[in-house]
Amino acid sequence: MKLVNKLIISFLIVILLSTILGVIISNNKIDNKFDDYLKGEKDRMMLMITDIIENNYDMEKGIYHPSDIEIIAKSEGLYIRVESIDGESILETNKDYLEEKGQKLQLQYPKKSKEQFNKNYYKEENYDLIKNNKKIGDIIIGYYRLDNCNIQDLKMKNTIKDTLIETAYITLVIGIIMSIFLARHFSIPLKKMAKATNEIRKGNLDISLDVKGSTYEINQLSDSINYLVKTLESKDMLRKRLTSDMAHEIRTPLTTLQNTMEAFLYGIWEPRKERLESCYEEIIRLSKLVERLKNIAKLEEDDIHLNITEFNLTDEIRQLIDLFSPQYDNKDIKLDFNYDTDINIISDKDKIKQIIINLLNNSYSYTNQGGKVEVSLKKIGKDVAIAVKDNGIGISSKDLPFIFERFYRIDETRNRKTGGTGIGLTILKALVDALGGRIDVESELGKGSIFTVILPIEK
Repeated sequence: MKLVNKLIISFLIVILLSTILGVIISNNKIDNKFDDYLKGEKDRMMLMITDIIENNYDMEKGIYHPSDIEIIAKSEGLYIRVESIDGESILETNKDYLEEKGQKLQLQYPKKSKEQFNKNYYKEENYDLIKNNKKIGDIIIGYYRLDNCNIQDLKMKNTIKDTLIETAYITLVIGIIMSIFLARHFSIPLKKMAKATNEIRKGNLDISLDVKGSTYEINQLSDSINYLVKTLESKDMLRKRLTSDMAHEIRTPLTTLQNTMEAFLYGIWEPRKERLESCYEEIIRLSKLVERLKNIAKLEEDDIHLNITEFNLTDEIRQLIDLFSPQYDNKDIKLDFNYDTDINIISDKDKIKQIIINLLNNSYSYTNQGGKVEVSLKKIGKDVAIAVKDNGIGISSKDLPFIFERFYRIDETRNRKTGGTGIGLTILKALVDALGGRIDVESELGKGSIFTVILPIEK
């Protein structure tokens, strides 16, 4: 079943159940309140009739104004009889008033016979006739009632119920219209997203969702899909570039080896020592490449073994600076180390040294002759920050997000000149992650870079 149909049916079920429940509860309350109201009205009328009779009754002369009682009986459709204490009739109204009222009410139940109707709905109530706080007789009042209603009350009650049902119908119609609108409001952007994701599944990444509405979650989902497409595009580009770079990395030494071997086989070259050494160097290069790839796979595993010890980080960095100084001097690059105080750290010493070596090698490779590299160490709360800043060739903003990807090359020729394989920064990030730290990079093309490694003092 389509989403739009499911949403419409779900909305309709909720609206229908809510409407039916509302009508049932409202009818029940109307019945209860109306019954209380009618009972109060009946008691008020009976009290008024008994008061009039008592006020117009004289022990010797009887009732002064019997016509008043007759008028009340006619207007209300009642039968009134007054008896003395001995059962003698003092006053009796015309029963035609009652019969007329009964005939009108019986029209509400045409299937009932007159006898059935009278049995079910005709009632007589007996009240004491009191004079001077003494019972002197009885007042009998007969009347017809339908479910405690006279004909006017019944009409009003039915009008209220009809109005309630009409309101329920109108609510249901409005609910149907709103449910269709809301279902389309939610389903249309979701259908667009489903179509887009199907295109992505087929490998078409040249799409962009433009779904903007008033629903925050749908907008967020649309933005996430667009971000996913961009990420997949960049990953696809990296995959293609990786294939190309891997082929080049492997093809270059293999081509050299092939050409040299062919020259030996066809007698073009003699197998001299320097030419054999050149072949050996290419073999070593291939071996190192395979070994570094193997190291990356190990470093990216979740269960990297760490040898945690406490050591003086400042001393270790100072020793590495002394070790790299001759190499930097040969290229006329100034290498400085700035720190405030000695810092002890509990971590894996070998892996931290490898991180710093990678940073120093990276700065050396991409800093021009006569440049400057500054290494700084400082404590930040419960962390330490190791920063390596150079004024080398820098990295462009478009390349910066991908520099830690395997074999990503910022410049096709750059790594050829420096002898890099494009996986040094990948190893660097894997080591930092293993130690529970993070690495931040700031760089501007042509002005240099700052690599900052932040590690916990206690791993």
